[in-house]
Amino acid sequence: TPPYTSPTSTVYTKGIYLAGTAAVTVTGNAIKNVMSYVATTTSGIELAAAIGTSVTISSNTINNMTSNGTSGAAKGILVSSATGTYTISKNIINNTQEMGTSSGTAGIDATGTVTSATIELNRITTVYNKSTGTWGASGIIFGGTAVTVKNNTVSDVKMDMTGGAAFST
Repeated sequence: TPPYTSPTSTVYTKGIYLAGTAAVTVTGNAIKNVMSYVATTTSGIELAAAIGTSVTISSNTINNMTSNGTSGAAKGILVSSATGTYTISKNIINNTQEMGTSSGTAGIDATGTVTSATIELNRITTVYNKSTGTWGASGIIFGGTAVTVKNNTVSDVKMDMTGGAAFST
């Protein structure tokens, strides 16, 4: 289990962070126990800011991404600014949790404006959002056009929706 009671001065927020690259492959990494109280997104692998034409994220193992901050959320894999094509495949993501007041926890969050993408053969388990905010927990969330999502396994996704303004009780 992650160290949910780490000091509030903990500043680890990213396992691997890449920005501003035209072509990148992130493969074969083991990322474990990233926890933060910082008010930003905590992620195992994050690709942001002008990610270009050819992106592959494959065969990585990501365990215990936990955010206890006041904004941002916990994400296993986050691709937020891709405009070209990407493939996210054969990754294992386990235990992604939001413990603080933010919401929007996801195993894979790929919400760029891509024109073609494939998300396949990933295994995502234990995605919890313990915040009572509006946005739920997701195994996989994506955006763009011509995105193929196939043959993924997603299990144990939970959200505390007791205070969410977007939900009816």
